[in-house]
Amino acid sequence: MTDMMNMKKLLPLFVVAFIASAPVLAQNAATVNGKAISKAKLDELVKLSGKPDSAELRDRIRTGLIEGELVLQEAEKLGLAKQTAVKEQLEQARRSVLFAAVFENYTKQHGPTDAELKAEYEKIKAALVGTKEYHARHILLEKEADALNVIAKLKAGSKFEDLAKEMSKDTGSAANGGDLGWVSPGALLPEFSQTMVAVKKGEYSTVPTKTQFGWHVIKLEDVRDRQIPPMDQVKSELVRAVLSDQNWQREKIQAMIKGLVSKAKIQ
Repeated sequence: MTDMMNMKKLLPLFVVAFIASAPVLAQNAATVNGKAISKAKLDELVKLSGKPDSAELRDRIRTGLIEGELVLQEAEKLGLAKQTAVKEQLEQARRSVLFAAVFENYTKQHGPTDAELKAEYEKIKAALVGTKEYHARHILLEKEADALNVIAKLKAGSKFEDLAKEMSKDTGSAANGGDLGWVSPGALLPEFSQTMVAVKKGEYSTVPTKTQFGWHVIKLEDVRDRQIPPMDQVKSELVRAVLSDQNWQREKIQAMIKGLVSKAKIQ
């Protein structure tokens, strides 16, 4: 009886302790041999995946975190981090990460400059001089026989736009009469581009073109010189292009190191 009375006294304390620990437990995605993996880490990786959040995605990432933690725990248990070769590799990795972080911080403060962006813009413009872009329409069919049937209808006087709305399997363009707008050949599948550039302005292809998506009948509305948007409209793309340029990176690294050396006390 005494034990029962003591148990009744302890039970409320147990409940309070459990409730108090619940928020902490909720913050963890998992606990592996006593080591917590935070829910915040799981949320971060879900976001970085670039995929729609779902229970399946979370479960897959959570499994990866658990397995990764188990491998790290095994390495620690075996004392591998104390091995000379492993220590050297870890130090090299640490230096590489820190160097990249310093360089990233440096580039945020020192470029790209307006002059460098202008130079990149002019380089792209020069590469596009003389290139063409095409205003095209198409009708996408599943079978070659269907495409041949469309061509026969066109020869009989049917309007391309009407047939595209009625028969095209490309839901993105069908509602607009198969209109693809102005496109450059390099942005399309090679088979499609070859037919498109060969068709005369105002005419359509009389032989179906096969691609991985099906069979196409293509009409060329117009051709013009490649239109180059003003620099201010593509500034973000120019910044990315300059930042990814290896020569620019090399020059910036050299400038950064030169500045560090000039300020250092080297004996």
